Amino acid sequence: MSLTMSYLTSVKNVESIFNSNIQIHLSQTINMAEYDAVFQSLKIHLL
Repeated sequence: MSLTMSYLTSVKNVESIFNSNIQIHLSQTINMAEYDAVFQSLKIHLL
């Protein structure tokens, strides 16, 4: 899974762009609660 976030700010005709790439490598599991916990945490803390 890879998330890419871009932020564009403009201050006094100067533009700056901040890019961030977050990669999360998940192990294979049949326990869906583990995946749910990861994605819920992403939703709360990053989005």
